[in-house]
Amino acid sequence: MSAITIAAGDLDYIRELVLQKSGIAIPPDQSDDLVLRLQSLAHRRGLESVPDLLSVLWSGEDNQLPGCVIAAVTTGWPSFWCDAPIYELLKSAILPELLGARQARRDLNVWYPNCGRGQGPHSLAILLREHFPRAGAWKIRILATDRSPRLIEQAGTGCYGQAEVCRGLPAELLTRYFRPKGLEWQVDEDLHNLLEFRTINLADDWPATPAFDLIVLRNVLLYYDNEVRKGILARMRRRLRPDGYLVLGEGETIADSETDQEWALYHPPGCYQPRHVETAQAPS
Repeated sequence: MSAITIAAGDLDYIRELVLQKSGIAIPPDQSDDLVLRLQSLAHRRGLESVPDLLSVLWSGEDNQLPGCVIAAVTTGWPSFWCDAPIYELLKSAILPELLGARQARRDLNVWYPNCGRGQGPHSLAILLREHFPRAGAWKIRILATDRSPRLIEQAGTGCYGQAEVCRGLPAELLTRYFRPKGLEWQVDEDLHNLLEFRTINLADDWPATPAFDLIVLRNVLLYYDNEVRKGILARMRRRLRPDGYLVLGEGETIADSETDQEWALYHPPGCYQPRHVETAQAPS
């Protein structure tokens, strides 16, 4: 996906609009994600670019557009434990199955693309520590990637501001897995060391990786057109172990009929396994 350049003043206008209408403050360091969301919305509205979208917004000719903009840029905004049903499915079904199947090998490889500032993969690491202590001595690797080098650099520090830890992180987990560092909160070193941060643009060539047991692909595919989505899913299928899992965001599905032939729905919403294995049934 090519870079999209938007004037800083235009992004400030969107941030102010969102703050006034929703109460959500979008920090400047989330500009890359904000632009991608606006570009996706522009395409869904039949417009060529974000500037075209802003022109229609400013003209007032589409009275539904302000609400659509706010929904597009705030849905799934980075937070700890975002998409709670997904984490519940991981806790109750997927991780118990994977840990049981990997008992002899005692290792687990996870890929978390589009990790942003790292709240998602850190939430997954906390989930493993909280609910699966038997895996404490395992070799666990969570590869957290994003297309933005700046976000990867920030995520790699393991530091979050007060506003960030207040979004979705229970107080008891904050005190258990973070420590104060000036005006920020620092993830405990042992937990942070489960994660490896790298820059990967899913639309470009990918570096070599190990085979993965689990890929958590939340709110990513919506940014790409159908052909690019199909290519990403095909490559991810090749990176998964035969009994591995692909988890999409809440409400996301693999809808293309050709692509759907390669994946078996393990559990709604949005949890799949490669179709070449007999898919187990998740607990109801």
